[in-house]
Amino acid sequence: VDEMDHERLSTFSMPFSAKAVGQSLGDLALHATGVRVVSLRRASGAQVVVDDACVLHDGDTLVLSGKPEGLALAEGTLLRG
Repeated sequence: VDEMDHERLSTFSMPFSAKAVGQSLGDLALHATGVRVVSLRRASGAQVVVDDACVLHDGDTLVLSGKPEGLALAEGTLLRG
């Protein structure tokens, strides 16, 4: 079975310069890349309930689930908007 066909988890930490800082998960539409946000933790360590209205902050850590190609696209969206 081809490894690229399997979903996996990926952790992504939002750098200060990321274009997605200040945007909501709904506005980013990561689901369009085949990726979903499994969990979100603020830089303070606080867990956040993940929904479309959740606004991203610098230092947030997201756990993403998806196939490798979708994860790469989602990370590009988070970094470059």
